[in-house]
Amino acid sequence: MKVLSLYIDKWYIIGSVIDGANSEHLHLSNVEERIWLYFWTNSTVNSVKYGQNYKDEAFNGRIGFYKDIFDLLPDYKQYSYEKYGERKPMANIFDDAGILGDLKKSFGAESDIPVYLSFSADIDIVSQQIFIDLLTDNNFIVKQYTESINTLAVEFLDRKGRISHLQYVLVVNACNENLVYSLCQRDNDQVKIKATRSENGYGIDCREQAIVEEVLEYLQNATRFLTNDLNEKKEELLYLSQYAQEWLQRVDHAPAYAPVPLGNIHFKKQSCNDVPVTISPQRVNDRTKNIIEKLVAKAVDLLSDCNILPSQISHIIFLGDIFKNKNFGDFLKLKIGVDEKNIISIPELELADIVGFYDVWSPDDFEKEQDRQKKLASDKYKKDKHKAVESKIITLKETAAFAEDEDRIQDAIDLYDRILRIDATDRVSIAKKANLEKELKRREDDKIKIQDLLLKASNSFGVGKYDDSVKFCNEILRIHRNHFEAITIRDKALIFIRRQQKLEDYIHKMNEFISSEEFYKAKDILQKVDDNNFNDARLKDIRDQIESGIIQFEQTIYGLKTKFEVAYSLKDYGTCIETCGELISLGVDEGEWSIKKDHILKLIQQDEEFEDNRKLARQARLNSDWQKVLEYARKALSIRYDLDMTKLELEAKNEIQKSHTDRIQNEFLDAAANEDWERVINLNDENTFLSLKSSN
Repeated sequence: MKVLSLYIDKWYIIGSVIDGANSEHLHLSNVEERIWLYFWTNSTVNSVKYGQNYKDEAFNGRIGFYKDIFDLLPDYKQYSYEKYGERKPMANIFDDAGILGDLKKSFGAESDIPVYLSFSADIDIVSQQIFIDLLTDNNFIVKQYTESINTLAVEFLDRKGRISHLQYVLVVNACNENLVYSLCQRDNDQVKIKATRSENGYGIDCREQAIVEEVLEYLQNATRFLTNDLNEKKEELLYLSQYAQEWLQRVDHAPAYAPVPLGNIHFKKQSCNDVPVTISPQRVNDRTKNIIEKLVAKAVDLLSDCNILPSQISHIIFLGDIFKNKNFGDFLKLKIGVDEKNIISIPELELADIVGFYDVWSPDDFEKEQDRQKKLASDKYKKDKHKAVESKIITLKETAAFAEDEDRIQDAIDLYDRILRIDATDRVSIAKKANLEKELKRREDDKIKIQDLLLKASNSFGVGKYDDSVKFCNEILRIHRNHFEAITIRDKALIFIRRQQKLEDYIHKMNEFISSEEFYKAKDILQKVDDNNFNDARLKDIRDQIESGIIQFEQTIYGLKTKFEVAYSLKDYGTCIETCGELISLGVDEGEWSIKKDHILKLIQQDEEFEDNRKLARQARLNSDWQKVLEYARKALSIRYDLDMTKLELEAKNEIQKSHTDRIQNEFLDAAANEDWERVINLNDENTFLSLKSSN
């Protein structure tokens, strides 16, 4: 019997056409070795294509490119693509891209094609059933589900004689980004899975995984962009993994232990924020070792959870292309203790041989399992759809609440309408919609009232009735507190009101200064009035009063200054003091005239001191107290020069000198009379004037 046997993975489909003992791989129109599930929908030419060429664009999230297609199939997720201007369900993309046509051509028939299927463990059961229904609708006869690829691999190797003495087999499956461990055993001539464990995101080469994690960590430290959402991190790791081999080549060609620049790199969801990334080869190696140790520990934990000793594992089977890095296999072998000959690696291209190994199945094989799977898919579809509807309603309610918060009432009403179309009994939405409709009606009434008040406010402003304009605007703002036009008119009116009040304050202040004859202070206020470009009829009279007052004031000042100069020249210090006081009281250069006043007071004091010393010097002359005469004359001269005091000083000096000479002469004569010749000689040596007198 001729059969089409397919293995469906998240990223690709591998298959064989089995005809008796013959088995052929699929022949695809794009000449690729498998059906790569990366799609491009070109709405310009209304074409849909599949192939590995679209992988990078799909991972980069470019519009019109699709990946992870099985996650998009359920209708409640509402994913679709466009062709001929029509939005089509995602399940149709297999037919529009030509995949179903390629399967038919490979088989050599257009209808009644028997198909055996094996799905990857990470394809949702609902999506599996949708794909099966799609095949059925397109003239494929899905005979039954085969076992998983992991058990098929064990059966294949067993029947091919590549494994012997089968006990427990550990299958390590890395056919997509997830790493799946399966513990298999023989049960009544059939291989069964005892337990399965999945390590999501670790289905790529451990070294590639390590460098991708290093780059992601570097980007996160630089940008702090990612949250704690594990799905978000997983998506970014998948996006970055497309560059892993290129980065590893740079690391491998760089000097040992030297930091390696990888260029500008960004997160998928932050494409405008490139970060120059530099990594350490040593850190990549260390992280690779840690990843391997962690993954091997997970495998050992699986055995432990199943109460299986490592020594009971007879074989290890690696499925996928990542195990070319022997470190993982070597470390796993070391931990479990399996002989090298019992470790088998099957690359992805050989998966077609595995799924195409069985060409005949008994009619009863897997029928109960097939029925059970259909029921499970149906039940899960209902649950998932219910959950999706609930999630959509929650999202719509959150969006409606957000619209309310932003005061978009009609948008919120429309959103509650959408909720009620989904669930007409939702009481919260019914009540919310009713209240919002009342609010919308109230706002329509307020809108008419606001338009009338706004017209009154505008007219009042135009004729200068600013108080009335503010009143009308405030009434509007009591209805609508953020009404832009009302706020604008009110603010402009308030500016004019404050400006008028400011002018009144200036006029009042200037009149006060004019009354107190403080014309310069009034002039300062007038300058502020001019700076603000105020215009008022009262200002002309005020300006005239200030100018005439200043002229009169300046004339008074000029007269007082002249009076001071004359009095000063005549040394009429009393008049000088009086004039300074008048100028200070008028506020004219108060500091300058205070200094001049202090100067005059000092002159008066000096005159008094001079006169006192002059009198004392004359009195001492009458008493022939020449030492006192000299003292008082010098004090008087220290105050100012005086001819009389100069003569008196000279006379006192002469008299004091004469008294001194007479005393020495008498002492000289007394010493000679007493024949005290030594004293005579000393006096003569000390006083040269003695030798000038011949009698001496």
